[in-house]
Amino acid sequence: MNKEKSSKTEEKEIKKIKDMLPFDPLKLLGLRPKKIDERYKKYASLNRRIIAASIDSVIASFTLEPFTVWFMRKFYHMQDIAPSTIAKALENDNTAFSELFKLLVESGKIQEFSIEILLYLLANAICWKLWSATPGKLLLGIRIVDVKTDKPISDRQIILRLLGYIPACGFFFLGILWIGFNKRRQGWHDLIAGTAVIVANKASKNVIEPDQEEYVSKSVEVSAAAS
Repeated sequence: MNKEKSSKTEEKEIKKIKDMLPFDPLKLLGLRPKKIDERYKKYASLNRRIIAASIDSVIASFTLEPFTVWFMRKFYHMQDIAPSTIAKALENDNTAFSELFKLLVESGKIQEFSIEILLYLLANAICWKLWSATPGKLLLGIRIVDVKTDKPISDRQIILRLLGYIPACGFFFLGILWIGFNKRRQGWHDLIAGTAVIVANKASKNVIEPDQEEYVSKSVEVSAAAS
């Protein structure tokens, strides 16, 4: 009884403090867990997707990167940059950026990086086409689908999603962080392509969303009339 009374007293005190404040500081700082609507629980969280992307990056570093280095050294004669050369290029503050960029181009570093990015995007596109997921997403049980139908994405959506990474990553990765704020956990690249990332074992527990209710009710009426 004493424990129950003390817990109730604590709750009342907390409520008083909340009523005194014009805002909830924990909620403002993102420290209070948010209650997720049942219909949106099937969408993969930002943390889960970051872990999947990290796994993909590790796999790429052991596969695509060695191939790119070999290709550049074999056919482009890529050169290593000595620390003294970099220091000399950075001596003049007015020309430091242009000199460093010129140095990276002449050594083949820029070309190497560009090829790595293109190969990484191409590998992603192939994985999305074959399995609707990259290796990292497969390991974590998530896949990419059309946001309206939950079906595998089309070739057009694959291209749009790849292009969508440009604005999503270009503005300090704001388009990627947007996943944490969007109710369907969509980044800018998802919004551009009309895609979403869902947890595979929760896909069957899909709840009809408000914008789909009218369509479903009309379908039921037509089926009833036909029978």
